[in-house]
Amino acid sequence: MAVDLDPLSCRPTGCGWYHGAWPLLRALGLVATPHRNLEFFDAALGAAAADGQRNVLVTGAADEAMPGIVFDTYRSCGVEPVVTVLDRCCTPVERIRGSLPETDGWVADVLTVDGPARFDVLCTHGLLPSVPARDRAELAARWATLLVPGGRVLTTTSLTVGDTEQVRFDASDAFVERAVLAAEPIDLSALGLTVDDVAATARRWASRVAMDPVRSSVEVVDLLDVAGFDVDLHEREITGTLAPGASGPWTARTARYAEIVATRRSS
Repeated sequence: MAVDLDPLSCRPTGCGWYHGAWPLLRALGLVATPHRNLEFFDAALGAAAADGQRNVLVTGAADEAMPGIVFDTYRSCGVEPVVTVLDRCCTPVERIRGSLPETDGWVADVLTVDGPARFDVLCTHGLLPSVPARDRAELAARWATLLVPGGRVLTTTSLTVGDTEQVRFDASDAFVERAVLAAEPIDLSALGLTVDDVAATARRWASRVAMDPVRSSVEVVDLLDVAGFDVDLHEREITGTLAPGASGPWTARTARYAEIVATRRSS
């Protein structure tokens, strides 16, 4: 579905290379999904459900993984959430609404979106490194405007040591080789794909993907505090499935993560 949608629906934002590749790379187990932080999201969303915070906004979603976790966790608590997915591109919004029709879609840029504070919970996975460092204060401020007082941001970010301005692939050929290897047990013909298609998709994605790293937990706490949040943050190491030579941004690599619950202050 994403491959069918991306040539047209991704054109305004130029992200077809990303959204057209993500479902395949996710199926091959090569990219980082919210399920890497599932224990955190289950606990944080369960606490929100227990407190009667039902109105949930997912900001930025490559696919249905994050809203799916929201629905599963709330329903396991006996609570039916009201879930809205916001993304600047309509490809993931349409894909999510196709698989989770009870989801409301909102196509907008979170950095410029306007609207009354109406959400109890704002949930996202790994969005901070996808936003340039110069725009993160605006992102945090927009999060605050979307939440009611007492509303919570539940999010994660990888933490990157070093002084590089952007993280990119050092060895995209290794990533392509790993994608081809991961595809070997799969009947690609049933999906209308060939090994060459897998290699081309992986190479195109690896040649384009980049992230602006988040350096430390202190950086995150300061950012959210200035925007009007009280922050509860914990770090933990997550073991990945990719060897260092085949890993890059947004991959299922070993990384240190910050897991964050930020509560909007009343004033």
